[in-house]
Amino acid sequence: MMRNEQYTGVSLQTLDPKAFDHGVVLAQTPSPGISIPAGTTLQQLTESLAKVGAEMLVQGLRDGVHVPPYTNAGWMADQLKGDELVHAPKVSKGESQINWPEWSSTDVVRFLNIFSTVWTHARNDKGKFKRVLFLNAESVSELDVTGRSEDIVFRFERGNEGHDVQRNVRVDDEHDAFYVQMADESWVRVRNVKVDGKTTQTAKVGMREFMKKLK
Repeated sequence: MMRNEQYTGVSLQTLDPKAFDHGVVLAQTPSPGISIPAGTTLQQLTESLAKVGAEMLVQGLRDGVHVPPYTNAGWMADQLKGDELVHAPKVSKGESQINWPEWSSTDVVRFLNIFSTVWTHARNDKGKFKRVLFLNAESVSELDVTGRSEDIVFRFERGNEGHDVQRNVRVDDEHDAFYVQMADESWVRVRNVKVDGKTTQTAKVGMREFMKKLK
């Protein structure tokens, strides 16, 4: 999901006595795999694949695919032959930091679906950066953006370096939300946030200390 793959799948595989993930594939989701519907959360996908995996295991036992000699039923390895494989890294909460120089509104929503929250640092009216979690956000059309115009300075940290990015936001006083423009000029509506040291608040209230009205 982090790489925005459109398909996933399940494999039933033997254990290799010497190497990790080198067993014989006894059964595998047919090509091209299981489609990942737009808006699917990590929890929903995990539950869906768990059911598919359980059914595959039961059917495999009934068919006796675990009894030697094994028949390799895998197709994915042949399809990827010659390609540079991308190994899945260890995932940490750092992956859910908003990448202001690159992310679009769809990236924000995608990572929210994976981690439940995305986070950033924002500079308050005292010049101090504080960590802010976006808890409830969605991609919206520019036609839906409304409210008074403000500026917020966000910080994206990569390694030991911090990159400060000023973003135009619109404050929706009627719905206690705010809209923020992303790198590709798409918009995200944020409804709830959690600032370090505080409880969950509406976005309008929680982000108040970070807003500087445009001159």
